[in-house]
Amino acid sequence: MAALKKEAEQKRLATNVLINHLISDHVEFHGISVAAGIMPFQKKTLIQMVKRFDEPAMSELSKTMAKDFVEFVIMRKGDYSLESFVDSLIAWVSLSGFCHRELIEARQKTVVIQHDMGKQWSAFLVNFLSESFAGLHAKVDFHHSDSMVAIRISGF
Repeated sequence: MAALKKEAEQKRLATNVLINHLISDHVEFHGISVAAGIMPFQKKTLIQMVKRFDEPAMSELSKTMAKDFVEFVIMRKGDYSLESFVDSLIAWVSLSGFCHRELIEARQKTVVIQHDMGKQWSAFLVNFLSESFAGLHAKVDFHHSDSMVAIRISGF
């Protein structure tokens, strides 16, 4: 309990609010993640793995991950729609510890993911997200650098 109080103080939250967030994270993501076969990896391990991929391998892995993520979204939300996909993406990004920002204006939603994992990770994320959005028939544009990926979704 002391650890929870300390974390709540560091995050400038009431202890009860932190506990509610933890319970919500478990119900909305962690509990389902185990059933979906999602495993945590250290960031530096993922960076090293992705650096070793050539374009065909990255493309194939992106397709597999997109298919698996679709199944995860359906398991988590009960359907696969633009809204359920984006909600699940934001949950994954948040719980992965990536900084992110959501902007909504004029029927467009922009999600900016700051990952700080390098050029290859940005390319991998763009491939994975392109595959994932393809099944939703959404108009999506990407901008990326070595440390971030921005996704602009039209008609949101």
